[in-house]
Amino acid sequence: MGSTRAARAMAIGAAATAVLASAAGAGFIIEIDTDGQDNGVIVFNPNFVFGGDTTTASQSATANVVGATGGDSIFGGNGAEHPDAYVYRYTPSEQPDNLVLAPGTPLGEGNTATGVVGGGPGTYRVYASWPFTNNVSGGEVTFDLETFGDSLEVTIDQNNRGDAWVLLGEFEYTSGDIRMGQFAGSNTFISMRAYGVLFEKVGDGPPCADVTGDGDVDLKDLNRVLTLFGQNVEPGMAADANGDGVVDLQDLNLVLAQFGTSC
Repeated sequence: MGSTRAARAMAIGAAATAVLASAAGAGFIIEIDTDGQDNGVIVFNPNFVFGGDTTTASQSATANVVGATGGDSIFGGNGAEHPDAYVYRYTPSEQPDNLVLAPGTPLGEGNTATGVVGGGPGTYRVYASWPFTNNVSGGEVTFDLETFGDSLEVTIDQNNRGDAWVLLGEFEYTSGDIRMGQFAGSNTFISMRAYGVLFEKVGDGPPCADVTGDGDVDLKDLNRVLTLFGQNVEPGMAADANGDGVVDLQDLNLVLAQFGTSC
């Protein structure tokens, strides 16, 4: 299991792409095909690449999901030594939302949009979409997400579902990149399908632990918390990272959890 995840991590890491900036909204969609046409021609999204030894895939019909512009979906791939792999990248701190979703907007399968604007630390949901299908023959498909301080892995059967934003799960975002690989169970002609993925913020994350105010959570912040540990201070001041008026284990844990990050 460990070697499998390590291989997936290498595939995701090797798939770094250029950052795509977009307009503000309340969700970030990565459509694999960006030309808006269901015409068998793929104009690849800069936030998408193939992973592992996969370098191409076949084109298929678009997916009928909210926010989609109507481009092609893809299926299968030419993976040989490794499972067919698709990789998505999103950097909330650098990429504003590119999709407006009012709170309560139906996303499919009983899920509704939060309407929370993304871009900063907090809890995020990630969804995947593909056209409705019953002929994926590669077995179950694994989505493996990695970001600083958190990860998410889920395996699903794509058959008898689609044309919806399928909820994969939630994760905590602090800073940096989010990279998610989509991996086939085995390499067949229709090993898996994909139209794109959607990220939306659920709510605010923990407060920033930069108690020295220099933009980084580092040894200076740790030393300040340890120096003032146990003292009552003005809420949010000195080393009170969580704003409760006392420097205690909660503040120390915030510094340790965010150590090495910027905010």
